Amino acid sequence: MIITLTGPNSFLVDNELNKLYREFTKNHDVMAIEKLDGEEVSADRLVEAAQSLPFLTTHKLIILRHPSHQTAFAEQLDDTLNNIPDTTTLVIVEPKIDKRSAYFKVLKAKTDFKEFVHLDERGLSTWIVQYALEMSAEITP
Repeated sequence: MIITLTGPNSFLVDNELNKLYREFTKNHDVMAIEKLDGEEVSADRLVEAAQSLPFLTTHKLIILRHPSHQTAFAEQLDDTLNNIPDTTTLVIVEPKIDKRSAYFKVLKAKTDFKEFVHLDERGLSTWIVQYALEMSAEITP
């Protein structure tokens, strides 16, 4: 599974990432999770992490933040995504993406693309009620 989390609403992006993390750790060890930042590692390292098979576990979770900072990664994204093992869940976190770019088009077409925008007043009150329910609390609009 390949998931893209994007958008200016960093709270909702982080909330979704935490949900994915919690769901993964229900069935798998924390040692099967790898987090990499495109601002700190090379494009080759990002590709290697995404395409390698899990070691001493049946499944692994790879979280790549800002991988587009590595231009070589962005340019070979289509090939990279085609070679992700079924035993890997890849989460790409990109707060800002140029919607005119080929990178965006590949992410939109080949991943479970989730965009988190800032909420208006109505959307925010609906989200607060839902969030409270998820936290086993109750709040009225």
